[in-house]
Amino acid sequence: YLSAEDINQPFKPFLKISNLPFLTPDSFTQDALVFFEEILPVVDNMWLKARLADLLWLCKKKGNVDHAKIAVNAYISHSIDSGNWHIDVSDCFHRAIILCKKINYKDGSKEIKNKLYTSFQKDSPMCRSLAQLLLLNELDIKSNCRVNIVNRLITLGQKLSESGDYLGSIDYFDLAEKEQKNEDESEGLNCLLFIADSNEKEGDIRSSDSKYFYEETLKYYLKIPNKYREELGVQKKIITIRDKIEISGKNAPAQMVELELPPFDISDSVKKSREHVSGKESLRIALLYFSTVCIL
Repeated sequence: YLSAEDINQPFKPFLKISNLPFLTPDSFTQDALVFFEEILPVVDNMWLKARLADLLWLCKKKGNVDHAKIAVNAYISHSIDSGNWHIDVSDCFHRAIILCKKINYKDGSKEIKNKLYTSFQKDSPMCRSLAQLLLLNELDIKSNCRVNIVNRLITLGQKLSESGDYLGSIDYFDLAEKEQKNEDESEGLNCLLFIADSNEKEGDIRSSDSKYFYEETLKYYLKIPNKYREELGVQKKIITIRDKIEISGKNAPAQMVELELPPFDISDSVKKSREHVSGKESLRIALLYFSTVCIL
């Protein structure tokens, strides 16, 4: 499978079985690589074309930039939609971004930016994942574009929170906060407040695991520097959340569900166990049978 995070070894085995060899890019012989290079121009399946071109780029002793470009173009040829995005297509675009940076393929980077940003502007469940790729340092998008992406993440996070999807909103706010904390401190603080608030609201609708979300809330409030806490009303929130943590901890045992199982009838097992050890010629032999030690 394709693991885009690993720059030099992006292809991993699906399954490893101890003591059994598995195929890696280094396993291909020079004859195999020559064959891949010969058939590459006529391969019209983009999944296969990307894989072959990438393997040639990785495995040939003298890396051919054209192979890397072919891989990039094949990787990003796939359409971006909710039906296929999380089935390798996101990894394809991620790998293409890495390759473009590696070989300084500006045309490829430009096309990737356009495709990702166009899709990001649409309302879809992929927005966070698309933003994650757009914000990669390797893609090097303009600062005003980064600001637009972060603002949209915050807007989408607020919409999710208003609709009651607090866990979803946390994912969006978290990505926005990571981007903002080094760029705009005030916006980064707002994101921390949003994350804390969403965790608290999630805790309010939970029962047995509400304490976990209140503890997460407290964790994010405590990330806010002391000099801003009074101004942002955080100090009062910290006191409130600590009270909620204490109450939820006390209430947890009462909220646990009691499971009742019907009694098991073991009379047949008892009978067979007695028969297994009875009638033996000595106590020693009976004990061996009882302990299930094999008697040869």
